[in-house]
Amino acid sequence: MAVLEGALLMLAGGFSAFCAFKDYDWFMESRKARLLVKIFGRKVVRAFYVALGAALIGGGGSILLAAAAGAVKGNI
Repeated sequence: MAVLEGALLMLAGGFSAFCAFKDYDWFMESRKARLLVKIFGRKVVRAFYVALGAALIGGGGSILLAAAAGAVKGNI
């Protein structure tokens, strides 16, 4: 189960970071992001979403590493 959770976190983080980096209108003009864009500006919100994506990728990677370490020790 941990492997699936880690992979999904990494996938979501990659999606968020990629869409913010490419500056897709449909992503940045979504209902939830629109308010942030109005308050902080598009550049700041893009940087936030890239950082959020990187954090999700890192969190998912750490879950995968912990699951792999548990598998090596026989704890799964």
